[in-house]
Amino acid sequence: MTTSKVRAWPQIVLTGFMGAGKTTIGRALAAQLEAPLFDSDALIEDASGTRIGDLFGQLGEPKFRDLEHRCITAVAGRPGTILALGGGAIVCEATRASLRNCYIVYLEISPATSLRRIGDPSSRPLANTGELTQLLEAREPIYRSVAQLILPEQDEPPEATLSRLLAALPPVYHPA
Repeated sequence: MTTSKVRAWPQIVLTGFMGAGKTTIGRALAAQLEAPLFDSDALIEDASGTRIGDLFGQLGEPKFRDLEHRCITAVAGRPGTILALGGGAIVCEATRASLRNCYIVYLEISPATSLRRIGDPSSRPLANTGELTQLLEAREPIYRSVAQLILPEQDEPPEATLSRLLAALPPVYHPA
């Protein structure tokens, strides 16, 4: 009989603005820690059968945020896992409450870097508004208020960001 390794550490949640690298870093972090990854955008698309950009347009932001909250709540707080959030997920107070027992990492990003990384904004509903800077400025205090770790933006490849993140994680996340 084989026993699986029980993961006792709190779920790591990656938050930040669009283009910050939450999904990319989430995948790499999950591989490094040998942990399951939940990506809120993928959860939403799986639940609805519709792409995020299309769904956002069909439902409007309030109903989209409600669906997003339900998908996140279904996996929130699972020990030994990684959760990559959509850029606006943390704005919902109920979603923040469901992540209360998680270790939240804020991946900082500037508006210029966000625009460069997202490229074609058609897949990002709120990137088309032309008010990207104002949106980031409105969300930044929320990102900061929930984060146990703030990872400053640096112009570097994802592997370097992952290394900085791993070095900054508390000892509970490092194998003995």
